[in-house]
Amino acid sequence: MTTSVAARARVDASRRLELPRGVASVGVLAGYAGIVLLLFRQTWADPAHRIIGGHGDAEQSIWSLTWAPWALLHGQNPLITHQIGLAGGVNLMWNTPQTLTALLAWPVTAGVGPVVAYNVMLTLAPVVSGWCAYLVIRRHVPGQLPAAIGGLLYGVSPYMLAHAVGHLNLTTVWVPPLLLLVLEEVLVRQRRSWMAGGVALGVLATCQLFIAEELLASEALVAAVAAAVLVVLFRAEVGSRLGHALRSLAVAGAVVAVLGGWAIGTQFLGAQRLHGGVVQPPGVYVTDLLNLGVPTNVQGLAPSWALSVSSAFSGNGAEQNGYLGIPLLAVLAIVTVRRRDRPLVRVTALTGLAAVVLSLGPSLHVGGRLTHIPLPGALIGHLPVLDNLLPARLMLYAFLLAAVLLAVFVDEVRRWPATAVAGALMVAAVAVTLFPRLPFPSSPVSAPAFFTGAGVQQIPQDEVALVAPYVTLPVTDDPMLWQALSGMRFRMPEGYYQGPDRDGHRIYGPLPTTTSAVMEAIRARGEMRPLTAELRRRIAADLAAWSVRDILVGPMPHREEMTAFMTALTGRPPLESGGVAVWTHVDPRLLAAPPRG
Repeated sequence: MTTSVAARARVDASRRLELPRGVASVGVLAGYAGIVLLLFRQTWADPAHRIIGGHGDAEQSIWSLTWAPWALLHGQNPLITHQIGLAGGVNLMWNTPQTLTALLAWPVTAGVGPVVAYNVMLTLAPVVSGWCAYLVIRRHVPGQLPAAIGGLLYGVSPYMLAHAVGHLNLTTVWVPPLLLLVLEEVLVRQRRSWMAGGVALGVLATCQLFIAEELLASEALVAAVAAAVLVVLFRAEVGSRLGHALRSLAVAGAVVAVLGGWAIGTQFLGAQRLHGGVVQPPGVYVTDLLNLGVPTNVQGLAPSWALSVSSAFSGNGAEQNGYLGIPLLAVLAIVTVRRRDRPLVRVTALTGLAAVVLSLGPSLHVGGRLTHIPLPGALIGHLPVLDNLLPARLMLYAFLLAAVLLAVFVDEVRRWPATAVAGALMVAAVAVTLFPRLPFPSSPVSAPAFFTGAGVQQIPQDEVALVAPYVTLPVTDDPMLWQALSGMRFRMPEGYYQGPDRDGHRIYGPLPTTTSAVMEAIRARGEMRPLTAELRRRIAADLAAWSVRDILVGPMPHREEMTAFMTALTGRPPLESGGVAVWTHVDPRLLAAPPRG
C-alpha cells in the first residue's frame, strides 16, 4: 500500500512538471526545427546556391516542385508532362511527381525559386514528421519528454538521414504516424463513428498517394501485418469490432476513389503507362542483417572498420537505412520483455519486428553477401504492386514503432530512482550511436545565367530545345534543373524518368536514338564520331521527329567537343550567352546535307 502511494506520488509530481499541452506541442515543434536547422546548417548558409545532400535525384525533385504549379497555371494535367520526353509525354505517376508537396511548396517556389523551396521542404520533412509522431505517441505515453524523445527518433532516424541525401519524397513522412493514429481508432478504439474514421483514413491515404505512392503501398502492407497481429493476439474481440472496421475501410476506399481515382487511372490506363515487370531489380535494395548494428556514413559515430563493412552492403548509401544500433536494440528488447503485459507494447513490438524482417528482402544478406536463405519477403515479391516495393524502405515503419517503444521505455524508467539513472545512460547511448554526421552533406548548385536571366527569353515559350548534356540518368539531369529555373520556358526531348520502351516495359529516359548515342559518347569520353552524310541524315531525322528548333550546350564534361560537333552539324558557330552555347532557329531539314561554302 505504501509503495503504491509512493509510486502515485512520483507520477503526480512528474505530471506537475508538465507544460500545458498546446505549449508543449509548440515547444517540441520549435525544438525539432532548431535541431534540424543545425543539422542542415551548411546548406542554410546559402540556400539559393546549395542543396541538402547530393546531386541526382535532388534535381528531379526540384523539377517536380516547379512542374505541378506550372501545369495547373497553364491548364495542364500535372500527372502527364510533355516538357520532357516529348513524343507521348511522360506519365509521372510511374515516377515521383510529389504533387501535394509541390503544391504546399508553391508559395516558396514562386517567391524565391525551386532550389530554396527544395531546401525548405526537405528541412520541414523531418521536423513535421517527427512532430506528428510526437503527437501520436503522446496519446499512449503520459509524459511529454518521453513522447518528444520518441518523435525525435522518428524525425532524424537513420532512415531519414539516409534518404535526406536526395529523396524528398521518402523523407516527407508525416502521413504514417497519422495513419497509425486513425487505424488505431478504426480497428481498436472505435470511439468515433465508422464514417468519420473512414473519411479520415481515406483523406490521409489520398495525401500519401500525391506525396509518394510507394509509401502508400508499403503503409497498406504494414497495416495488414498490424491487423493480423491484432487478430492473433485478441481473437475474442474480432467479432465485435469487425463490422465497424470493415465499414470504415469501405468508406476509406470510396474516398480514395473519389479524390485520387483519376491519378490511379492515369497511371494504369493513361498514356505512356508501363506494362508488367518490376521497377527495380529484386533482392538488391534490402536491409543487410549487419546494417541493424553497423552504422553507415550518415552517422557521426562510424569508425573506419564499420564503414568498411557497410560499404559492402548491396544497393547504395541512400537505401542503407536500417541502422538501429546495439543500444537501441537493447532498449527495445528490455521494454518488450518487461512490459509485455501491455497490449500496446506487444502489438508494436511484433509489428515492428515484422517490418524489419520484411525489409531484409526475399533472401538474407549478411555483410554484402547473398546467403540464399529464403525470407518472408519472398512472398510479397510475387504480388501485384507490392512487387515494386524496395524492401529496405520498410525500415521507416520499424523506426516509427521503435519510437513508440522508446517512449514507453523512457516513461517507465524515469518514474523510479532505481532505474532512472540506468535508463538515462541507455538513452544517452542510443543518442550517441544514432547521432548524425555533422555537418550533414551539402552540395553546391550552379546554373548558367542564361537560364535564370533574360538570355532564355530568346527561345519562344514551349519551343523544343535539344540540351547538352543529353539527360538519361541522374548523373546528367542538370538540364532538368535548368529547365525548372527557366520557368519551364522550353521543352526538351530528354529527361530522367521511367517510361515504356516499344513493348511497354520500363526503361530510364526516352528511347535510344542516334542523336542520344552520339551526345552520350561525347559527354562520357569526348568521342566525336565522323559527321558522315548518313550520320547527318539520322540526326536530322531525330531532330525533325522531336520538332527541335534550338540547341543549347551548357556546362558539361567535354564541352568543347560537344560545341565543336554542334557547330559542324549546324554549319555555324553558336552565340555564347550566359555560359551556354546557343543555336536558335535550327531547321532540321537543312541539317541532312553539309552546309555550302
